[in-house]
Amino acid sequence: MAFMTTSFKNKNRSIRSTQSFSIFYWILIGFLALSGCASPNNSSDDSDTIISINGNRATSTDSDLVLLIPEDVDIADGYSIAAIFQIVDTFSGCKADEALDLVLAQACAFFQQYYLFPEQLPTSLDGFINIESYVNQLQKTDPYSVYLPPQQYSEIISSLEGESAKIGFGYELLAETVSSANPLRVTRIIPLSRAWFDGLQVGDQITAINGNSLEGLNLETILGMLPNMESEQTALTIKRAGEEQTIQTAAEEHIAFLLGDNKDIAYLRATQYTLQTGKRIREDFESLQGQSTGTIKKLVLDLRNNGGGSVTAALELVDYLIDNDTPPQTNPILITDGTIFKNQTDYLGEYSDFNVGNFAKDNFVVLINGNSASATEITVAALKDYDTATIIGEQSFGKGISQNAIDLIDGSGIFVPSHYLLPPSGEAYHSVGIEPHYTVSANPTSVTNDPQLEAAIGFLRTGIVTAYSQSFSQLFLTSLSRQTDPWVQQYQYKLQ
Repeated sequence: MAFMTTSFKNKNRSIRSTQSFSIFYWILIGFLALSGCASPNNSSDDSDTIISINGNRATSTDSDLVLLIPEDVDIADGYSIAAIFQIVDTFSGCKADEALDLVLAQACAFFQQYYLFPEQLPTSLDGFINIESYVNQLQKTDPYSVYLPPQQYSEIISSLEGESAKIGFGYELLAETVSSANPLRVTRIIPLSRAWFDGLQVGDQITAINGNSLEGLNLETILGMLPNMESEQTALTIKRAGEEQTIQTAAEEHIAFLLGDNKDIAYLRATQYTLQTGKRIREDFESLQGQSTGTIKKLVLDLRNNGGGSVTAALELVDYLIDNDTPPQTNPILITDGTIFKNQTDYLGEYSDFNVGNFAKDNFVVLINGNSASATEITVAALKDYDTATIIGEQSFGKGISQNAIDLIDGSGIFVPSHYLLPPSGEAYHSVGIEPHYTVSANPTSVTNDPQLEAAIGFLRTGIVTAYSQSFSQLFLTSLSRQTDPWVQQYQYKLQ
């Protein structure tokens, strides 16, 4: 993950925020301990230290360690082997009797520095062959420690930074190239995605993209034809039940439209929290205001199945949604306590110069379910604590821990749990979740059968929530496993 500096209204922090998926991207990340880059001859900045590299083995005159350099690491690419030796030597838990994988040693040092549960860390690296085996050991008691190989890590960080987006469908191609006998077939539709709203269905055969036939094309070529940037539009020609039709859709993580016969209810949805979420929600609302024939007086914010993302984005969104005219540092949004930020408080008025307006609680509904987690819970907890919105749906996931997302020398990455997160009330929701004001457990089975959204619209019209007793959770989306980080799970499928 590249370093970035984020400037806030009254704060200027160098942070890279990655929250428990909510990625508390607060910039400690990257090569904090590796600030002294080695010259191409692999000598350290300290004239008394000599780094020797023989084949894939690196040694230092100041250390007993032997580090094994993976083939895909370019030592001449400005990375400081000396700095890795120096930081690893600081921690006894990163030592071993045998030679160590370089990436494992580097990652171990980051866990030693930032891990929220130091008592759970192995006392040495004996028996670990790589960073994946090390994290697998931690995951036996901690599902929020995560290792991702280079390509998957790059994709997640790109998505987190708001640079990429998906339409929201899974696919399969059972041959090398597309033909009438082996079409590109839709295998999965992500609920509440653009694919879902635009009418794609499981079993659809995609025959053309923007009028260009897929006949004879391989999967790599096809994926390159599909949109992957936020708001990028496309036209998919599909064959369904023998009939062809064209569906206009887009790659979008943020979705907005007007609801109701009078088009007076704004529907805003975020599928995850990227660094662009606060800005996109604001721009989407302003766009809907321009489309409406009158003033929008009612609002639905749909955070169902949103497993989190950027903490910074959650803070910006809360600051935008809550009307605040109090003096600075009066009303907290989030309290952070852990290995890096000790009992730090973020306040309303520090993250946004804009405000959605003073919606009464009865005119503002937030939809959540059991898959709403992390950065989503930061938002929901603050809106609930300040009595700003009415929460409808199911109890949220319950993830009140944040992680640092850390780049490793080979392009892979780790997410290291480092902080507890507390809402304005100070009442912890980790492993508990947030209770809605009104429980509606009947999740949607289709665009036209969405009891939770119907309940939200009914409440905005009448102030009454209709009870729905039947649960469609399994048809909607399998509940997130508590053995894996909720934000990461959404990247385990082949989606476009």
